[in-house]
Amino acid sequence: MSLQSVSTRPQSTRPRSSRRSKSYAVICADCNESTTVPFRPNPSRPVYCRPCFLARRSDQSAKPDAPTNKPPGTNDRTDDSASSGDGVFPGIELKPATRRALSSMNISQPTPIQTESIPPLLDGRDLIGQARTGSGKTLAFAVPLTEQCDPSNRRVQALVLVPTRELAIQVAEVTKALCSSHRLRVTLLYGGRSAKPEYAELKNGAQIIIGTPGRTLDHLRQGTLDLSSVRYLVLDEADEMLDRGFARDVEAILSETPSERQTALLSATLPEWVATTAKKHLRNPVSVEIDTDLRTLPTVEHMVYS
Repeated sequence: MSLQSVSTRPQSTRPRSSRRSKSYAVICADCNESTTVPFRPNPSRPVYCRPCFLARRSDQSAKPDAPTNKPPGTNDRTDDSASSGDGVFPGIELKPATRRALSSMNISQPTPIQTESIPPLLDGRDLIGQARTGSGKTLAFAVPLTEQCDPSNRRVQALVLVPTRELAIQVAEVTKALCSSHRLRVTLLYGGRSAKPEYAELKNGAQIIIGTPGRTLDHLRQGTLDLSSVRYLVLDEADEMLDRGFARDVEAILSETPSERQTALLSATLPEWVATTAKKHLRNPVSVEIDTDLRTLPTVEHMVYS
């Protein structure tokens, strides 16, 4: 080989560029928190943040192979129906993602308040639901909300007002569990804690807001919450909000929402203010009453589906 054919140019010793590859902002399908990924997300496939992804991979690797003691002739696809949510809430038209979410929550049969409330809410009707505590009112309105909110729209589409932070947390847990398969973000607003994390979540965008009247009104007054795109409004435990003196706050919040929204009011009782509020803000509502003659005993544990 001639010397002319051999390159004598010294090899470059420059370090590689430290420029980061392009990242994409997404919402984790498990925890509903914002994160970034180094690839373009596929809208038809769930994306997870690193902690949730590692947790899922760990769970899958640790799960032992279950013995298959199936009788001869059993279809191997039989178990697929359970994992896909088939048979969950029969008779109610729901998206497969909602059925899977309910199945993962070990819920298959609706309670009476859910059976009577979900179909008219899915049809766009306003609703007054009267049922005692522990009857399953949360899923009665949370299922229609998750079915109808648009994950591609980052503006607030649904607002749920509750009287206490404890109930707000419980309702948020149920709603987030439903939303995990829909890529919807849920933001929780309540007092007794710093509002800074709430500011950040509202700025990042959330389709569903669950909050107490006082903290929700604070955000409205500070300009950190915009309800101009709300399509669905829920007043949960409306009679208790009256008992706690939130009537004026609720009226102020309602005035910031579009008049053409869909509204659901749920309450154990219907005192005068609740009835007046329903008459003023609901349009030709469907009325659902379940066990209204029964009162929850003090020894009964109050539970929300989760």
